[in-house]
Amino acid sequence: MAGADPTGGWVFSMPPVSDAMTSPAATTTLRLGSPAEHVFPRLTPAQMDRVAVHGQRRRVRSGEVLLEIGESGRIFVVTAGSVETMRVVADVEEIIVTHGVGSFTGEVAVLSGRRGLARNRAREAGEVIDSVGRVTSV
Repeated sequence: MAGADPTGGWVFSMPPVSDAMTSPAATTTLRLGSPAEHVFPRLTPAQMDRVAVHGQRRRVRSGEVLLEIGESGRIFVVTAGSVETMRVVADVEEIIVTHGVGSFTGEVAVLSGRRGLARNRAREAGEVIDSVGRVTSV
């Protein structure tokens, strides 16, 4: 659930995983200046099908690291399950966002061809569309 906090930011809680298409596309504990659906949009099934021709659908295992800090050029669209994007500070992982069905990873660094600053890991078993290095600079 989302709600405004006293400082004017937004605070989000984790939705049940089973509510795939009725829950928020992505959840975060970060305070956002915009509504979550503006920061983390959800693709429709038709949009995911269009994206799939540019990547590869593949199953992922719970805990599987999909993209490590320092790697680049890959975006993942979640079609089943969920994927966490996290940063690591002093060997401690901090979850930035949990992507649900219809959500996708892809920080500005990855979109611009630079090395990523975050780790993407499957939170649970599921399926993603893996861009498999097809991301080019914007």
